[in-house]
Amino acid sequence: MDVEVAQVVTKMKKRATETNEGTIVVINECLRNTSQACHGRLPNTGAMRKFIRRKRNEVHAAPSNPTTVEELVIPESYRVYTLQDGVEENFLLADDGEGLQRILIFGRESWLQHLQTSDVWYGDGTFAIAPSLFLQVYTVIATKYNGVHPIFYAMLPNKTRSTYTRMFELIRQIVPNLQPRAIHCDFEQAAFKAMEDCFPGVDINGCFFHLAQNMKKQVAAMGYTREYNADPQFALNCRMLTALAFVPIEHLDDAFAVLAEALPAEHQPLVDWFEDVLDV
Repeated sequence: MDVEVAQVVTKMKKRATETNEGTIVVINECLRNTSQACHGRLPNTGAMRKFIRRKRNEVHAAPSNPTTVEELVIPESYRVYTLQDGVEENFLLADDGEGLQRILIFGRESWLQHLQTSDVWYGDGTFAIAPSLFLQVYTVIATKYNGVHPIFYAMLPNKTRSTYTRMFELIRQIVPNLQPRAIHCDFEQAAFKAMEDCFPGVDINGCFFHLAQNMKKQVAAMGYTREYNADPQFALNCRMLTALAFVPIEHLDDAFAVLAEALPAEHQPLVDWFEDVLDV
């Protein structure tokens, strides 16, 4: 490889790793003012484009997946959020706990201020996108700019009250004196209790969709799926329980007592679950 070709290759490596230019732009810029003889000694365009992509992957590729939480190391480039003007802010907001109790919280640090100005929050946990080393991703959303926006994402190891409490306390360490007026979330009793622990007096509103989903899961766990799907009256009786969500709170105790008395004995396990889990 002669000097001119070596210089072109060096330029390509540098532009590939230091810019976001398209591969063709990188090639054209590196070949500018070079001789035809040099062009003839270089690989074809397709090969040069692959070379550029490979060099970028070597620098920017995500690290390999760890097999245990202890092995999980967050690279520095994943810990910060870089704005267009080059200014950086924290993106890894918290890394707390050891082993199976570890919690990771991600989000733009500057956006945490919206938790102070938003008196209504929304919380939701999902398992579908959780990394393999964690049980769920819990997202907290706040109102801002005439809409709702995700503020932080927490990788949680379990669904216990203590874990939810620790998650909120980690955020409160960054932004003290948080006190939402209301939090809307799915029906997760452990999360409810943690919210009450961390934000005394907060108005917690469960999502009806999640209440209905939890009821169906409980029906399945009790072995009543066939009856629920085949017997319209059985299914209606089950849905009467979730319909209690529409009863005014001052009448809820009486309505529950009347319904529990009226439902057939085969529904008693579901009635007991509804009473215990939802603290009716």
